[in-house]
Amino acid sequence: MILKWLREHPDITCSQILDWIKEHYNDYSVRERTLRRYVNHLRQKYDLPKPVLSRQYQAVADQPPGRQLQVDFSQKRVHNSSGGYTMLYVMGTVLAHSRYK
Repeated sequence: MILKWLREHPDITCSQILDWIKEHYNDYSVRERTLRRYVNHLRQKYDLPKPVLSRQYQAVADQPPGRQLQVDFSQKRVHNSSGGYTMLYVMGTVLAHSRYK
């Protein structure tokens, strides 16, 4: 099945394959590293190289003050005073013009 996917979709990633397996086979457990090794083995054995795609991007002009704010979200589990864990939800921002954090 994996070999068929590699032939039909040469740019498919191991993460995509693993996600599909997890969705369709709940009782199937495989380590990500094991799957990566297996997929690399198949690519070499059947001469199915993964195409190298160049990133398509260009520089964006600096925006005037007050025009753009860049935001990142994260979460972190931390120990609390009662010995348990608390989930912290964090938002970080950077003003694009001044780069002030």
